Amino acid sequence: MASSSPTSPENTTPATPSSTENTTPVTLVLPLQPPSISNIKNFVPLELTYLNYLTWKKVFKPFLRSQNLLNLVEGSVPCPELTHPQYTLWIQCDTTAHSWINATLSPSILDTLLNYNCETSHQAWSMLEKLFLDHVSSSMIHLKNKFQNFKKGSLSMEEYLQQLHSLSSALSAIGKPISDEDLVAQTLQGLPPSYRTFVSGLNANRPFPSFFALRPRLLTEEEHIKAISSDDSQQSVALFIAAKNTNDAGRFIQQNQGRGSNQNRGRGRFHNKNRGRESGHNNYHTNFNNSTRVDPSILGPPPTPNATKSMTQCHRFVFTTIIQLWNVAIALTILLFHKIFPKVWQR
Repeated sequence: MASSSPTSPENTTPATPSSTENTTPVTLVLPLQPPSISNIKNFVPLELTYLNYLTWKKVFKPFLRSQNLLNLVEGSVPCPELTHPQYTLWIQCDTTAHSWINATLSPSILDTLLNYNCETSHQAWSMLEKLFLDHVSSSMIHLKNKFQNFKKGSLSMEEYLQQLHSLSSALSAIGKPISDEDLVAQTLQGLPPSYRTFVSGLNANRPFPSFFALRPRLLTEEEHIKAISSDDSQQSVALFIAAKNTNDAGRFIQQNQGRGSNQNRGRGRFHNKNRGRESGHNNYHTNFNNSTRVDPSILGPPPTPNATKSMTQCHRFVFTTIIQLWNVAIALTILLFHKIFPKVWQR
């Protein structure tokens, strides 16, 4: 007789669902197609350095947003699984954004970034921010001293204002912002003495304008100072030519005086040598000369040596005066022509 034993819980098998749950992949916020822009410098026309990171970032972010890639670069859209349908699109978009970043870096920044072996655009973006903040934080004292002692020097006004504003932006990025009033004061303090009149005019009309309102006025003042310097140099050239001509005339007179004295001395020595030879001949004609001498009352007395010397000096003085007046007339004519026809003179 067979006996039946009760079934134990261990022998029972749990029921399995007949249908499995469907898992739908999350759609990533990416452009429908990879960007086709090849020349990023048409949209981000500057290279990243340690002094213009904030400016570079402010220019780059709107461009990434326009291409629907800002979330990817900032890390909000991580790389999906290999089986995800948008995996290939993500790789293409990330590679394009990474190449854009590298194309806008200065050679020194690019060499530094390549040493960190960044594989994605987000890694490169984050590393650049870290490099910039670390660099600025370590050189805060240097930046402050450089800002307070920055001078225009031989820089153009455009370069001077750009570098000064970059230093102010770098200090703001590390939590040491520069007020607009202090920025304007430092800008005026770093100008050369040729801008003294311009600065005095601003001091008389307080308050100072803003930094951006001051910029076009400084550029205009730079052109005005260049025009004045050009006029002064041309006048100096004209006066130099006149002085040179005067010196040449004086040298010419001195040379002629020396030749005349040497010739007279030579003739005197020659006459002294022949004085003995001609003594007999002079004695021979003594009686003839005495008999044929002209009455002084008719022609007057012969000129004395002192009178001849005075006449010669007078002639030289008149000649020198004429030369000097001629040179002055030439210089005045040049200056007058420059004032009337400045464009023709500059050509």
